[in-house]
Amino acid sequence: ARRRPPDRCRRRRGGRPHPGVGTVNIVVEVPARLGDAALVNAVATATEAKAQAIRELGLVATGTPTDAVTVLCPADGEPSAYGGPRSAWGAPLARAVHAAVLVGGAGTVVPWSERRTA
Repeated sequence: ARRRPPDRCRRRRGGRPHPGVGTVNIVVEVPARLGDAALVNAVATATEAKAQAIRELGLVATGTPTDAVTVLCPADGEPSAYGGPRSAWGAPLARAVHAAVLVGGAGTVVPWSERRTA
């Protein structure tokens, strides 16, 4: 038997997503150069922290189809080899992303299309 998603996850009439659902865009800046594999690790670490926070917010999801993660780091210097959740840069990255998603998910977010420009 196929399980139905909870009401908060279903689409409203007219095919529009539930108003509480939105894209989670994450931009992380690491102050040290990361090697190629460490950059991939860092993206995965940020994604895992986001998914954990979303679950802790009570949503039956790990994200949305339009979520994005960007990791920025300097191009110079000795590259760090790791960006996973137990690494020197991955651990604080995971804590920061987790905290930010919890705060963002608990508040009222105004869609970009409805924000006024100054």
